[in-house]
Amino acid sequence: MICSHCKSENNNFYYCKGCGRKLEQEHKTQAKEIAQPHEFIEEVIDIIEKKFYPAELGSIIPMNSHQISLEEMSKDEGIFLIGSEQWREASQTTQNSCFFSEIFFLYMFSSIITMIGYIAGADSIEMIFQLYVSVFLALSFTVWFIIPYFSGFSAVSSVMYRCSMFLSSGESVKNHAKPLFTIFLFSAVPYVFVIPFINSLIKSKFSAGYKPKPLSLSGINYMEKINTAK
Repeated sequence: MICSHCKSENNNFYYCKGCGRKLEQEHKTQAKEIAQPHEFIEEVIDIIEKKFYPAELGSIIPMNSHQISLEEMSKDEGIFLIGSEQWREASQTTQNSCFFSEIFFLYMFSSIITMIGYIAGADSIEMIFQLYVSVFLALSFTVWFIIPYFSGFSAVSSVMYRCSMFLSSGESVKNHAKPLFTIFLFSAVPYVFVIPFINSLIKSKFSAGYKPKPLSLSGINYMEKINTAK
């Protein structure tokens, strides 16, 4: 490095060997002009944003801010995200329609099978009654317990109303034996006869807030599936 005072050539960047003065390091000024950290960082960010989509940045760059929970936000609007599907709370009228439709399905199939049994030879009233009760209880256990326990869905309401059974917390009834057995017990035993069913049906028609006891005792509600555009 050449000293600006005595023009002596030096092999260091600190003090001149000719005059002993401190050498002026001009390269620092140049370095400051060239290296501008904030501009360099901005260029790096621009390159990353151009190379990657915003959805991919979340998996590459760790975010220190609070994560937004879509599930919690949707619950505030009455919408539940369960798996890849969206569900919303059904009105009490719709819930009653789902509940009574399930029972009507049980009556219809129990009657058909009992009629087949009568044609096959069950000609006494006692045999017909026993056959009807047995079939009704077996179908009830299948509809209210077995199907929703293993699949999380209800048999009739899923087809007719696009509704299914969930716990009052919005959780699927799948693998929840206690509430399902409760709704089976209080649906199958009282409603094996038609008169209690008609009584409940009439109450639901004249009372907007009427909720069948099996639903209230089990803590199970019907929820409606939302159509989503694909």
